[in-house]
Amino acid sequence: TGEGNGADPMELGKLAVFCGVSEFPVRVKCASLPWHTMRAALEGKDDSASLSEAKTILERWFTRNPGDHSAKAKIDEIAKKLNKGK
Repeated sequence: TGEGNGADPMELGKLAVFCGVSEFPVRVKCASLPWHTMRAALEGKDDSASLSEAKTILERWFTRNPGDHSAKAKIDEIAKKLNKGK
């Protein structure tokens, strides 16, 4: 986890929710798992667990940001990959 750089939480915006994670090293993986999963899916790794998790994350994002058409396109792309694997 390392030492923090002392960034002002106000400057971090939405990322400020992760400020306290460094105080609990066992929680770092919990906090970063969705991002690692998303990256694996976006990099084209066809692991169905990663794809399912990425699809769930994107669906939640799209629910909060319905104008994000790139997220919607990625959801559709992941859904096709998941259906192809069945």
